[in-house]
Amino acid sequence: MRTGKNVFYYFVQIIYLILILVMIAGVTMQTGNSAEYQGLQKLLANSYAAAGILLLVLGTYLYVRLNISEAAGRHVKTAEYAELILSVMVLAVAVIIRTGALNRVTELAGQENTAYQIALDIKRGTLLTEGTHFCDLIAIFPHLYFYPVILAGWFSIAGESIYAAQILNVVLAAGVIFLAGRTVRILSGRAAEILVMLLLTFWPAGNYDCSHISGNMLFDFLMMLSLYLFTVLVGKKDTEHAWLNGVLYFLLGIVIGLGMNISRFAMVVLIAYILWLLPYAEELPAIMRNDIPLGMRVIDRGWKRGFLVLIGFLITILISIQNVSYATDRSTAPSETSWGYALMTGMNTETGGKALPQDLSHILAAYAKTGYAEDAQKEYLSAAVTKIQSEPAAVLNLIYNKIIGLYGTGLSAEQAGTLLVILILCGITAICGRERNRSTVYAAQLILIGAFFYGAVTPAHSKMGYGIMCASAVLTGAAIRGLMDEIRNIRVADLYRLQELASMEQQKEEHIAFLKDEEGRLEKLRIEAMKSQFDMQSAIEAGHVKIVMSEGAAAAAEKKNSAGEKGEAQ
Repeated sequence: MRTGKNVFYYFVQIIYLILILVMIAGVTMQTGNSAEYQGLQKLLANSYAAAGILLLVLGTYLYVRLNISEAAGRHVKTAEYAELILSVMVLAVAVIIRTGALNRVTELAGQENTAYQIALDIKRGTLLTEGTHFCDLIAIFPHLYFYPVILAGWFSIAGESIYAAQILNVVLAAGVIFLAGRTVRILSGRAAEILVMLLLTFWPAGNYDCSHISGNMLFDFLMMLSLYLFTVLVGKKDTEHAWLNGVLYFLLGIVIGLGMNISRFAMVVLIAYILWLLPYAEELPAIMRNDIPLGMRVIDRGWKRGFLVLIGFLITILISIQNVSYATDRSTAPSETSWGYALMTGMNTETGGKALPQDLSHILAAYAKTGYAEDAQKEYLSAAVTKIQSEPAAVLNLIYNKIIGLYGTGLSAEQAGTLLVILILCGITAICGRERNRSTVYAAQLILIGAFFYGAVTPAHSKMGYGIMCASAVLTGAAIRGLMDEIRNIRVADLYRLQELASMEQQKEEHIAFLKDEEGRLEKLRIEAMKSQFDMQSAIEAGHVKIVMSEGAAAAAEKKNSAGEKGEAQ
């Protein structure tokens, strides 16, 4: 399934390219801020990025120059086995790196401890008896419940240790890399798949997310799963089992809804998919409408597909809210007011947009006073609006600082170098994109733009979040495919130019040979022409020609001859 470009598409491309440039500047500014030699760290980061881009371009050139893609097309089975082996090797390296980098702690604090203890209470069935304070917290923040539920189920398999919880993150990280590879393979081919999996293996926040007991890795897994489903759906022919496509669109909404139970950023992902789908219109067969399969007619317009996604999303949210209310025996804050705490802490100019422990204590106190999570969230929402209205300049300055630090602060040279390579590749997607129609790449661009603005108003994270890794994977794969296409076009142009030069040289040689042949032919004709001339002397001697003279002329000739003879005698 494809949709054409429109004015909004080009507007998104401009905004996207501007934001990529801002992100590149932000990563450069945040590099080495905690190091002794900041300038040296920035120089190293830029050097790593330049070396990475050069190696990538060189590898891409060799891949195209050696015709590896054509060779894979001739040996399909061998290419599939090679792809499988390389994918397994990259996944093994990713698992080894993340497992080796786990922070083996014996005690947890803050949000990590909250998630861990809630999971233990859920597994042991003591949430309503021994975890009543956690129930109050979940009522205010319903999205805190889903990850502990998954973690509790994992505890039943791997044990209740902190290390077991970290291993779950490692497994989810491997799943994210695998799904990213499969998604990129559909969009950009095998070579881009392996390269993107390698880049995600060394994703700067990967080790942190695996060591941190939180739902970040689970959220990334769900978002990558949604991108994979979306890529499969928009690339399928709707004439084949159209009703199944409708079910998959509904399932896509369920996956996004599950992500909403971890982070509100899932709403941004949902909006990105719907914006992609709205302009679409399926070209139905030119037959009677009643003869067209019902499944195809149901999803013949993009808004209908978006509606199926939205229905799956809303049903999942409603079931989840009811489940949280039942599990905690509390009424939860509705979605429209649950942004209060996040917006207030995110716009707090005194803390730099970070949530502090006392903020959590205040909202718990407000909840204890009224007994309604909705009222507590409304109080923070009104406070956030008042803050923005009273200090607009300070809020704008805070938003700027958060945008610059979107990818984290105090980045090492290695982390910054990897991020710069990924961001440059993401920028290439907008600069040299050659697709005539939009694809999942456009949805990934919308998601990255949403992450940019979402991170500007919500509490600042010390590490990358908001599903940035998932969108970056798709965009990086598209950039690698774009580089391959550019190199292939250059090579084709060079071959065409060489063929033209060879053709011109051949034509010149043929012309010279023709002239030589023509000259030889003319020479033969000249000789033959000379041979055909009349030889009077030979004809007279042969007796073929007789000369007859008059008597007077004969006498004069004889007299002349006699005079000549007398002169010679004297």
